[in-house]
Formats: sequence, C-alpha cells, structure tokens
Amino acid sequence: MAQPLKPPRIKIDINTGRIKPPSPVVEEKEPKGHFPMLVFAGVVLSILALTLSALLIFNKQPETSTYLEVVAHETLIFEDRELRLPNQYFEKLQEPIAKSVIAESVLSYNPKTYQTYVERGANKKRQIASITKLMTAIVVKENFDLDSEITIQKEYKELEWYVGFQKDDKIKVSELLKAMLVSSYNDAAMILAENFPNEGFEGFIGKMNEIADLLGMEDSNFANPHGFDNKDNFSTANDIRKLVQLFITHQDLLEFTSSSSAELVYKEGSGLIKRKKIYTTNQFIGEYSTVKGLKTGYTTSAGACLVAYFDAGDGDELVTIVLGAGDRFADSRRLLEIVNESYD
Repeated sequence: MAQPLKPPRIKIDINTGRIKPPSPVVEEKEPKGHFPMLVFAGVVLSILALTLSALLIFNKQPETSTYLEVVAHETLIFEDRELRLPNQYFEKLQEPIAKSVIAESVLSYNPKTYQTYVERGANKKRQIASITKLMTAIVVKENFDLDSEITIQKEYKELEWYVGFQKDDKIKVSELLKAMLVSSYNDAAMILAENFPNEGFEGFIGKMNEIADLLGMEDSNFANPHGFDNKDNFSTANDIRKLVQLFITHQDLLEFTSSSSAELVYKEGSGLIKRKKIYTTNQFIGEYSTVKGLKTGYTTSAGACLVAYFDAGDGDELVTIVLGAGDRFADSRRLLEIVNESYD
C-alpha cells in the first residue's frame, strides 16, 4: 500500500540560518623543474599582490556591501533551486487556499530551504503599506550608527500614526528603529530617512532601491520609508520573500518584531528624559508561542497586509505573506493551519 504523500522536511542546522554551498576543493600539484621560471613567476605575482593591496586600500568598500552581496547571492541560489513540494501535493494545498483565504496575494514557504508550500498572485505588483518598513530597517541597520543621536527638526502630525515627537527632542537611532518595528510609527521612519548620512531623504530612497536590485527584487520599487500609498512604492509577495530572507539574518531587528511591547526612551529639548510604553501591531505575538515576527501593514490601496514568521519545530521555519487582505490575521492563520494539517 502506497504511503501517504508528505511534504519533505529538509533538516538544516537551526544555528546557521542559511544554506551555504560547499567551497570547491582544488588539488594543488607541486611543479617539477623550471626553477628560473618559478622565480620569475614569483616576482610577477608579488608585484601583482602589492598592486592589488594598494587598490584595496584606496578603494575599500564598506563591509556591509560585501555582506549584502553574500546574502543576495545566497537568496538567488535558493531561488534558482526552485525547491517546492511534489506537484500533486502542491496542487492539493491550493484547493483549501482558494476556498478559505481571501487575500489577493498569498505566499507560504520555508525560509530555511526556500521551499514553497502555497501561493496565489505572488507575482502581482501592488502597494505593500508598512511592509515597506522591513526595507527601511535594513537600510538603517547597514548605514547608521545605532547608538548615534538624532535631533528632531519638526513635528510629524500629518503622518496620522506617530509617536508625537516635538522639535528639538533627541533620540537614538536604535530607539527610532524600535518605534518603527514594534508599533509601526510613521514619524520614526521619516526621521530616519531624512537624517540619512548621505544625501538625506533622496539618498535613503536610493539606497532602498539599490538593496532591492541587489536582492533581485525585479518587480519592486520604493518611494518612501513608511509605505504610504504611492504609485511608485510597490512590490510583490515573491519579492518580499527575498527581502525577508535578508531581514531574518538580523537578530536584533527580529527582537523588535517579536516584542509584544517595549519602552521608548528619548530626551525632550529641555533635557528631561521621556519614557513611552509602545505596543505591537501584530496580534499573533501572544497568540502563538512560536511566532518570531515580522510586520503588519495597512493602507486604503494596499488593504491589510501581514508577513508572519514562525518556528515550525524540528529545525524548520515557516513564513506566510498575505497582501490585499480583508482580515490579514484570519488569512494568515488559515495558511498556518493548512500547512500544519498537511503533516497529520
């Protein structure tokens, strides 16, 4: 009797986070004879090494660029492998999704293996609301000194959802990240973008798109740091998957996205220390002990959006992405249930 079809569980070291292809081993053979030629070759190689060292010294790139390139490379390796469930099983999972999940774009996958479980409309370009802040956080983490202090230049009441900073208040970059990722405050995102070390707001947006290009997010463009409706600020569920692969390598950012609440600390212009209790916008935190974040979002054009990140046990993980939902939590909960039921 044939065994019931089960989705494969690929066992990966939970501490590594990503699959890294083994480095090729090249066997070195010692040449025989030709001693003068070896001396000459050694001199040439020494000159080349010195030249290369000089070039590296005068054209040294920030370590973050190399790091991003490595992560982008590994993300694309995952994508090229096209890991997914056997066709019959994949098709089987689509039926309950079509019947019970309302969101226009849906994606569920294992970030350890890049294995897709369910998807619908995953390549449709659309507004993504505050999911944008995942990219904002990456730009900040890679380009700011998190302990540096920013002086607030104005109030941001036009942004609707805001902390309420006053002119001349002072706050650390890390506290602004906390405000943006725990409670999704829009003024925190704007303050960070406007204080970008290189060319301010425009430079910040440029860096967002530069990282998107590096990650292969071909169907995405960023026009603001908070995700307000803008025809030039869009992405797809599949592109967001690539962004998530990078975001979850930052443990300190994950600590913010998995917190149910936090204390925001900053200084008023007078020097008085101000403390404000802030709360998560992700109701899954507290509902599921296995949830590890990530981000909620909502605007009129984007609809309700949610990227949820779970510990699936046995070294596996699960990410669900819903965009354009009515009830983002109901849709995400159903995605989680469908994948879990497939193991029964």
